[in-house]
Amino acid sequence: MDLRDLSDLMEILGDQGVATLLQFNQERLADNGKPWTVILTGPAVGPIRIIDYDGDTLPECLNVVLNKLREQPGDWSWLPIDFS
Repeated sequence: MDLRDLSDLMEILGDQGVATLLQFNQERLADNGKPWTVILTGPAVGPIRIIDYDGDTLPECLNVVLNKLREQPGDWSWLPIDFS
């Protein structure tokens, strides 16, 4: 996945009613924590209203949150399967 693919994905999710937040936290990395956070929120996320995950890598976080989004109501079959 390159930066353009990620940008396209975020725009399409936005069009579907899902806001996406990506964060890299250097302080957590320095403390041997999980530096990446991905948050999905918005009406299209379904009744849970927010999906978030902290991980070691951006692809790991994207895989987890998109798999959780697939479990929500709606047609999410178009989502990419793997970001590794």
